Amino acid sequence: MLWYTVGRNEDFSAYGTRYGQTVNATNSAYARYAPYYSVKISNDTVRKDLDTPLSGIYVAFDVVFESIGYSSPIPIFYLLTADFKTNLLYLSMTDTTNNIFSVYVNGAVIGTFRILGIKAINRIEVHFVPDATAGIAQIWMNGELLVNYNGNTGNATQKIGSVRLESNAYAYNYFSNVVISDNPIGNKIPIFLTMVDTATVAAGVQLATPGTEYLADVVDLPTLPVVAKVTSVRITAQIIAGDGVSNADWELNVDGTTTAVTQSLPTTSAYKSAQIEGNWTPAQINGAKIGIKAEA
Repeated sequence: MLWYTVGRNEDFSAYGTRYGQTVNATNSAYARYAPYYSVKISNDTVRKDLDTPLSGIYVAFDVVFESIGYSSPIPIFYLLTADFKTNLLYLSMTDTTNNIFSVYVNGAVIGTFRILGIKAINRIEVHFVPDATAGIAQIWMNGELLVNYNGNTGNATQKIGSVRLESNAYAYNYFSNVVISDNPIGNKIPIFLTMVDTATVAAGVQLATPGTEYLADVVDLPTLPVVAKVTSVRITAQIIAGDGVSNADWELNVDGTTTAVTQSLPTTSAYKSAQIEGNWTPAQINGAKIGIKAEA
């Protein structure tokens, strides 16, 4: 399982606009990769609920602190149970003078780490496994393991069901390049690309495989290392169910082979995404056919 976003707000669900603020995606220098989308959070929270609760999780994200007030603590990250009632792990700045974060598990501090500072991109990766005796809580920053805790991290039956990013009234935070996985993330990079539409497909029309009925078949990945692989393709569209149509196939055709993920269509216009896993070269994805097929 691998999920990612570069900060486009339709990939998150808003969770309690506590002070009337709106969580929006913005295009700024506070992100690592073009087109530099990030979600600015102040006095608010965004949340990603997992399709399948996990017994162990890796989460990585870039965060920039544009400003930090003198009051603390300033929470930025939570892992919650599937019912959203229990905080399994959270990160909170407890020393705003020295930019020190505390790592809380079971409500107690199990370690601390220091971020690079204001207006600097900090890449943070969290690994967490809930267990009363063999639990794991690890924090990397910019590739360096800074917190490595083994022991009681809770009850193993409390699976992880949600990831939450937030800020309180004393900080402006920008989050981008969020990756959620059940395997180590390391240098996995999410890249958001728009693609060229090549056709309009009516409801119920079968897409050719391969052919010009794919909605998009022009992909241009940025320059990647020679050893780079593409392990996940996420297709997002603003879509609505048509008459007699309840599902659609998000299709990816690479070298003449099509894989598809079926999604139920919303009854009102909304963003809908599907993710297809694999192990392809950049050249294969650049030549791939990508589209959506409405199921009659």
